[in-house]
Amino acid sequence: PNIVVHPESGSKVVIIQGSTTIEEDDEITREIIRLYKEKYNVDHPPPFLRIDGRKILAWTMNDYAKTPTRWIITNK
Repeated sequence: PNIVVHPESGSKVVIIQGSTTIEEDDEITREIIRLYKEKYNVDHPPPFLRIDGRKILAWTMNDYAKTPTRWIITNK
């Protein structure tokens, strides 16, 4: 399925457009669980989604005229 994700912040914007699949690599899943626990001190069980970005947009609102950036990923 297609997906668009972005953080909550409206002042430092990053938007990722792409597709998603369920992460099925056990080693990666264990690492996500470990890092999530380390950062938030909460257990987060699978499933986890892998996002394969096709377009990424980013800018900061306090300097919008100079900071807009766009990456198009074509080597997939």
